Amino acid sequence: MAVLLVEDVDALHEDLVAKGTRITLKPTNQGWGNREMYVIDPDGNHIRFVQDGGCRTDLRKPDDKREELFLALCLLLLRFICYPLPNPSS
Repeated sequence: MAVLLVEDVDALHEDLVAKGTRITLKPTNQGWGNREMYVIDPDGNHIRFVQDGGCRTDLRKPDDKREELFLALCLLLLRFICYPLPNPSS
């Protein structure tokens, strides 16, 4: 599953519905403050579109680097999903 941060999940929903995209969860306000929509692409990949509700900003300390580390780890993981290492036996 991929999680993508978007500015306006409702506008994206309208665009994707018009294109016939399979929506598994229409835009929904989550209990943690985000507004989210879930779709499945033609290859069966699950994608979650998230509009940040700003609920986390009160919890972060100015010197907290966890979010930056998490983002770096996500980008590294996506690199290996999109561009896997070659199989040494081939």
